[in-house]
Parts: sequence; C-alpha cells; structure tokens
Amino acid sequence: MSDYLISPRSSEWMPPNFSRPNGDRPSSQSNSRRKPSRHQTDTLADNRLQTERRWRHISPGNLLTPRANPARKAGDNGMLTTVLEKLLTDARQNGWSTTTDASLADLALEAERYKRGLSFTHVRNRPTSPPIEVLTPTSSDNAPARSLSAMHGEGPQPLHTDGAHHQVPPHIVLLSSRQISSVATWLWRFDTAQLPSTSMHHDLLHGVFTVRSGRSCFLSPAWTHREQLRYDPGCMEPADDRAQRVATFLNSRIEHGTAFSWTTPGQVLAIDNRRVTHARGDAVNEPHRTIERLALLVNDWSGVNKPPLRRGLPIS
Repeated sequence: MSDYLISPRSSEWMPPNFSRPNGDRPSSQSNSRRKPSRHQTDTLADNRLQTERRWRHISPGNLLTPRANPARKAGDNGMLTTVLEKLLTDARQNGWSTTTDASLADLALEAERYKRGLSFTHVRNRPTSPPIEVLTPTSSDNAPARSLSAMHGEGPQPLHTDGAHHQVPPHIVLLSSRQISSVATWLWRFDTAQLPSTSMHHDLLHGVFTVRSGRSCFLSPAWTHREQLRYDPGCMEPADDRAQRVATFLNSRIEHGTAFSWTTPGQVLAIDNRRVTHARGDAVNEPHRTIERLALLVNDWSGVNKPPLRRGLPIS
C-alpha cells in the first residue's frame, strides 16, 4: 500500500500520478477526511482501483507503476539497498569496504527507508551536528575542545574509533570525498589473534579509561565483552596503568596500518567502527580537503554477516 496516496480533498485512495479531470468526481464521495482503518484499506484500495481504471482507461501496468525513487541506480534494476547491504557485509567481514555505485547522500536516504529486517539510526557526533558532517582540517586554535584537531591541528591524527564519547558508539562509519585527495586515510583492523601477549588481552578488557562526553564522563575499557573496540585519545584518558599500556599499544599500530587513497571523486568508504580504527594523514599541504561522514547504529548488528572465526585469545 506504500505506492498510494490519500487525496487531500477526500478520504479516497488514488495512485500518486493520477489527476482527475475537472468536474469528474466519484459517485459516492465521502466528506470524511479520516484515513480508513487497516482492515478497510485493502477493500477500499481495490474499489478505487476499478473506479480509476474506468475514469482514465489506464491499463493495470501503467496504473501500478511505483513512484520515482531518487535512490534508484540509473540503468540498473537493483535498488541501492543492494549497495548498502554489500557495504555492510564486506565491512563486517573485511573491516572496511568501498564503492562508487552510490553517493553518501543516497546511502543515507536508503538507510532511512530500509525495510529488510534491519533499521538504522544516525549517530550525530554532537547534538547540533547534522546527520552528514563535513570534515575539514582545522587548526588547534579553532577546533572544539577535546577533539583530535585540538590536539594535532592539521597534522596527522592518531588511530581512533568514531563516536567513542557515546555510551553506544556507531557500528558503521561511512566516509566520502567528492574530490581526489592526496591525504590518505589510515586503517588498522583490531584482531585478538595478533595481540602480542595474553597480558595485553587482559589490559584491553580490564584497563579503565575516563571517557569525557560534553560536561559528563563515564568509565569504559577499550575492548568490551560485546566484542567492540572503543578508543579515541581525544576524549579518552587512561585511568590506570593497564589502560596506559593499551593506549601505548593502540597508538603504535599506525605503523602496521593500511593507507586508503581517495583516487575517485564520490568514492564511499565504509568502516566497521567496532573493530577498525582509522586516522587522517598529514593535511598541512591540503588545508581544503573535505570529507563527508555518516555514522550509523544498526539495530541488529549480529544480523549482518560476521567474519569467519579465527583462533586466538579468548574473549571472556
């Protein structure tokens, strides 16, 4: 029933592109503007369909043509949900994924309209931030307090996860650049099988960080029993020796990271924010670099395909 609208002049249902000739009205028009009940919807729609066909002599194939969807891919029968699903699945399995088949704005719109079992919530970095944020290199003097830009300015940033100051960080982060950029985005995937020692695993689970979020703060480890990594040196401060060792270990991982290059305008990079840290390279020589960011919380992240299990240190 999503392809039909209620006429503003009556309670009748009609197709979205239908316009009745002037003076032509149904024989039994109700003065009530109340939407029919769910039990009456199917019967009412069937009756109106037959009436509309007689009025306009429109064939069933033309009458039931869905409304134009701005999120459709030109020249492709598939919806952009396919692109969104593939991005999420690949990011969950490989840590990150990329596409040029859809813009970030189209993916944001498709996330709002997604009706295949999952639902998405936009996670704003700050209460006043728009759903899609525009990130540009900012000097330390002009950057918000406790942000990475306040600490490092336009220089290279350390590895971090987005939304670490939220009680529930986003599952997926989508980044996009409309222009080619020579400043790489560094990526490092956290893997318990690659930890240097059992003691580091213990520190990740039990080291306490003070996480500052606006005027409030809370305590959290870097790695939780929900198998999610939370780390941002801008808003997280080690509160004990174990957390200090974790911070030193995570800060050194950029040497083992992978450089992602923005070589295609409109390219979208999807990052599994629960297992992959990322960092911006040195942007001193490219102060006008612009990256768009969309952070999403998935209502059932376990419903997205998981990476294959690997033998390593136990998460318990």
